Amino acid sequence: MSFLKKLSSRRPERFLDSVDIDPQELDLADDQDEFIDEFAGTLNLTLPDDDVNNEDIRASHILRFNGRRNTGCNAVFEVMSADIVKENRSSYVLYTIQISSHTGDIDISCIERRFSDFEKLNTVLRKRFPDQMEMVAFPRKVLVGNFRQATIATRSRAFEQYLSHLYAIYQIRYCRDFLEFFLLDFLRDGYKHLQQERHRDAIKNLEYCLPITEKLYGNTNSTVINILCALVVCYQSIERLRIAQKYSEAAVLCFDEDDGDETYIAVLIQAIRLSWELGKDKQDLELKLQKIKNKNIDVETIPELKLICKQRCQSM
Repeated sequence: MSFLKKLSSRRPERFLDSVDIDPQELDLADDQDEFIDEFAGTLNLTLPDDDVNNEDIRASHILRFNGRRNTGCNAVFEVMSADIVKENRSSYVLYTIQISSHTGDIDISCIERRFSDFEKLNTVLRKRFPDQMEMVAFPRKVLVGNFRQATIATRSRAFEQYLSHLYAIYQIRYCRDFLEFFLLDFLRDGYKHLQQERHRDAIKNLEYCLPITEKLYGNTNSTVINILCALVVCYQSIERLRIAQKYSEAAVLCFDEDDGDETYIAVLIQAIRLSWELGKDKQDLELKLQKIKNKNIDVETIPELKLICKQRCQSM
């Protein structure tokens, strides 16, 4: 019999050593192995029902971006619930982890992980970053009491603190292993689908990854921008131009206007083209492109956004 244990609504402390908890108290049992309204407000990418293929794509596409370039480092992790799950003859605790930010964003993202997922992450990080991980406490295994409510509650707090401590360490926060703990294979598979021209499948994966990655790293992070650009390509390929255009505008705003990066130029050009096709005002976008041309950058030599995204997929 499984049950859902609702945990108290708390914000975790950012560092383990700032909390009056003895690491020995965290020796808990194993789980049996187991956006954009012109730089102000929010752009809601929800489309009318008749403009979305409900068989293949979610009816609601939402990207929230307030027009300010956010460099991240604002994520907060909170275990909202713990569900005891029975699977064949074994049972384990499945933790629901909420990821939010200090920036006032009302949207939240949630993932579900079990003890073995945390343990795998911990093992990898201790091998890669032995010095940085030396002072990071992790709840060790014991043999009994793994399904007691007190044990689950204490472990939940320990996992909040553990993630917060990892996130506070720069090298770990930006390493691939840390990101993959949150995204699993969704990002890699999304790029794989894009490479194989399976755009609807790619959209499902990429839109799952986008809000989580933005909360972890902010909207100026290269991974966030790459996901936005890939979504532009995918939606344009299935002729959902309105969504593609909105994602392209979001991507443009994530760059520094003085950036001469080829991805910025490519998505800017794509945003102009999509705005033209949809009959939308493109004057501001054209002014941005003109600023780039004034720097003697030959925009005609910039590869198409689709080619840039596919080349990036190969490196994943």
